Amino acid sequence: MIDSSVWQQLINRDAEDEALSARDAAVVLDGIPSGAIALEIGAGVGRLMKRLVPPLSYVCGVDVSPEFVRLSLEYLPSVRTSVLLGDGCILPYFDGSFDFVYSVETFFSMTQKEVRSNLHEAYRVLLPGGTLRVQMVPFCPAGWARSEAGFVDEVLLAGFEITRIARGLLHDKDFWVTARRT
Repeated sequence: MIDSSVWQQLINRDAEDEALSARDAAVVLDGIPSGAIALEIGAGVGRLMKRLVPPLSYVCGVDVSPEFVRLSLEYLPSVRTSVLLGDGCILPYFDGSFDFVYSVETFFSMTQKEVRSNLHEAYRVLLPGGTLRVQMVPFCPAGWARSEAGFVDEVLLAGFEITRIARGLLHDKDFWVTARRT
């Protein structure tokens, strides 16, 4: 987990580099209709959420860090965003609450059990036909192999239909899985 001083440096860098923020938002939003209601798993202080409202109508987030959730109250000025404390294994939302669930630079740090639980919860809170988009990187500090094929298998096991796999969108080694809730 990144400590809050490092995160503050990232926020400052983000504020200075509007092109970086615009690029990240464009990758996440690709093909997502404006007005959608979204959930970010691993929201941090809301760096990306801040760039997505609008065009999204509302963005909720969950993060495991109480400090990041506290900082999000200062960082996110919009009344159309919120970050709650949580690990994504049990999401505090009703079934079918979201059109879109996404995660950037988060799933790679989870154990395989946490990945499975997060994917099943994402499936539960998505509306039928809703979109899941997750960025993964091949290194694995949590100790299980995060190959593209292995992660795709986890997404399929959660009940999703894969609609797109893209590589190198934000980093030269990342891959993105976009899937639809059936």
